[in-house]
Amino acid sequence: MTEILSDRAREFVLGFEEFSSPNFVHGRKGSIPDTVIFGFTNDRSFHEKFMDKSYGKAPHYVILRDGKVRNYIEVTDSSRIFTTSAVSDSEKYYGKADGLVSCRAVNVAQYSVCVLFEGDRPTVEQMLAAAALLRLISLKFIRIYRKKLPLDENHIISATVLPSEYNFDIDIRIIIELCRKKPI
Repeated sequence: MTEILSDRAREFVLGFEEFSSPNFVHGRKGSIPDTVIFGFTNDRSFHEKFMDKSYGKAPHYVILRDGKVRNYIEVTDSSRIFTTSAVSDSEKYYGKADGLVSCRAVNVAQYSVCVLFEGDRPTVEQMLAAAALLRLISLKFIRIYRKKLPLDENHIISATVLPSEYNFDIDIRIIIELCRKKPI
């Protein structure tokens, strides 16, 4: 891939599948996204749930075990997978989070893109796809918001920094480094 490839060409190279989940919040309430949150899904029926309106939530992207990417929500809309609250006695109070998330008095969903890995530990194919997906998201941010996605550990984060039940971790630095390398 070269820097002149279009988003569509990059999506094709990634093995990209688009779906239209009904489970999102339209828009971002004036916020411009600048964060990508990585997590995991072990649920074998995740696709059916993310497409079922009664489930109520879906990520922007899921990276399958073989490295293929499924897109459920546009980056211009908010996901309901990872959320925080401004209510101080809430279990999801943003002040209980780590890093920059703890400094922002708004729901993390308003300024983040949610990416889930299928399974409980990423494969090599998933890590490579995550780096390619970050490049794609960054290009979308430039095109839509005229703003680059900061490629650092404050803006590319694991869901473990959030005040929640997430107990996995992933070395985000590997994805960031792979993303910074020139694509083949």
